[in-house]
Amino acid sequence: MRSLQFRMTSWIALGSLAVITVVLLVLNLYGMHRITQQSKKYLRGIASSITEVAAAAGAPAQPIGPAVAATIEEHIAFIDREGSLGAAILAADGRVLYRTRRFDVPIDDGIRRGSRSRLILHSTGSGGAGPAPSSVWRFVFRQEDRGLVVFVSDAHHFELVERLTEGIGVALLAVILLSLPAGYLISRRLLRPFHAIDQAAARVRKGDLGARISLGAGSPEIRRMIDALNDTFAELESSFGRIQQFSADAAHELNTPLTVLRGSLEVALARERTLEEYQIVLAEMLDEIIRLSRMVHDLLLLASPGGADRRAQFRTVDIVPLVAATAERLGMIAEAAGIRLALNQTAGLQVAGDGPLLQRALYNIMHNAIRYSPMNTVVTVTTTWDNGAVAIEINDQGIGIPKDQRERIFERFYRLDPSRATGTGLGLSMVKWIVELHGGRVEVESEPGRGARFRVILPAAPRLP
Repeated sequence: MRSLQFRMTSWIALGSLAVITVVLLVLNLYGMHRITQQSKKYLRGIASSITEVAAAAGAPAQPIGPAVAATIEEHIAFIDREGSLGAAILAADGRVLYRTRRFDVPIDDGIRRGSRSRLILHSTGSGGAGPAPSSVWRFVFRQEDRGLVVFVSDAHHFELVERLTEGIGVALLAVILLSLPAGYLISRRLLRPFHAIDQAAARVRKGDLGARISLGAGSPEIRRMIDALNDTFAELESSFGRIQQFSADAAHELNTPLTVLRGSLEVALARERTLEEYQIVLAEMLDEIIRLSRMVHDLLLLASPGGADRRAQFRTVDIVPLVAATAERLGMIAEAAGIRLALNQTAGLQVAGDGPLLQRALYNIMHNAIRYSPMNTVVTVTTTWDNGAVAIEINDQGIGIPKDQRERIFERFYRLDPSRATGTGLGLSMVKWIVELHGGRVEVESEPGRGARFRVILPAAPRLP
């Protein structure tokens, strides 16, 4: 995570530095362009005024006398509040007719030649002492008109350029100094959710399954991701809780038949017994072994993965003969309990599934209905369509199920009446697992003393081989 934060900090710092540098350079170029255009316009106006005054006095044919020079000086002084303007007037042949004292630009061939009107950037020494005297940069505007060449120099507008450049340089330096801290703070804020995820995952790895990702306000995308991960952690905690509970229940349930077997053996070996007594003990042990084997088989089936692999092997199953075969298997048990099985079926009901597993689910529900019904009552099995799905309904007239226990009856090893329990406690858990494997659901309606109604809803079969 720290390596990612370092890289992100570097990317943000370099990216922001590059973008801001480009923006500052563009602003600097734009500012210089605007100042240059303004200076050119400003100096052109002054040069045109000087040309008018000199031409009116007869220049270049006549020399510029003191009166004309005073007029020019007054005009420049009125405009030049910063004392940065200077001017010079030349004849077309290069003779200097007049120059103000502030015009200290050498009039050489470099500025004397060129277009009739142009702006020149010129540097002159400041006259300061020392081995490297400083330079003063200024704009010089050249205008040729009416046989006169007028030069006007201005240091003030170039000072604006220098100040702009200095400001851009200071801003760029500030950006360079602040880019890394700003990049660190931004990357830290961006990575805050991932730090929270990392911390929560570390707690989960250490066994704290109750760890959750705590994060304040954030973007909706990050919020959805955090909620999804917290839901995953909650499901993981719930799954581990169910596994622990299942392990404890399985250990308890498996321990009971083993204890019975051990007790029977200890009693049988305590003293010498007759053949009949040994046979009774062995028969009891065989019953417990059969019960233990059935429980282990059910546990392995419930714990087996590969739902997708099982669904890939589904075939079309006809419900009518499946229910009839299940009722036939339970016929002797129902007769011995004084219960009558009544079938009310609709022809043509088919589902996609595993026939033996579906028969196992129906067997468990119907067997429970027989077990918990009083003598001389009827258990009715009805098959019909239900909004395009197949519905199998088992009604009994037994003891019923309290409302607060209707969901719990599908838990593994849960028994509604432990005193009457003779099975493994996995029957209805198996029913729910099988029905959900087939994409269906189980519904229960019951009231104590008024029997129960189980409805198995299964999707109708598509065209399968």
